[in-house]
Amino acid sequence: MLYCNHRGSIANAKPQGEIIYLVTTAQKIAASGRPFVFYDRHAVVGYAQAYNRLEDLKEIDWRVFFEPPLDGDYARYWQDRTDLQHPHWMSRKEVRQAEFLVHQSLPLSCIRLIGTYNQATKAAVEDLLKLHGSTCTVETRSDWYFLK
Repeated sequence: MLYCNHRGSIANAKPQGEIIYLVTTAQKIAASGRPFVFYDRHAVVGYAQAYNRLEDLKEIDWRVFFEPPLDGDYARYWQDRTDLQHPHWMSRKEVRQAEFLVHQSLPLSCIRLIGTYNQATKAAVEDLLKLHGSTCTVETRSDWYFLK
């Protein structure tokens, strides 16, 4: 979705500088008691499987996230590719778009880190957090975005 935004193919999309990442873990969300669901691939495909137990995270094909070559900590390639030696590459794109959704809202206490595109957005987020008495960590992580 962010890539489509970057390319300009999403009507009325906000600039990347206004988009923030909220980082948490599935374990923190489960511990909060909030209902959740996750999929083994992009939820839009009809054969995506839905789960609501942390034990089922093993159903996601994690290889496509962490196999070399890496960009930082994650696999560089997203594209599907037909390769008899690597059959899991044929669905790489949809698996890497697996979704973890939380019902209605997520408590701020579940957020471990907020990533921003630039210092201006970082400062604005920090000001908002102060208003709400939060000490959540905010970092400028421009490498999480598509740079021009």
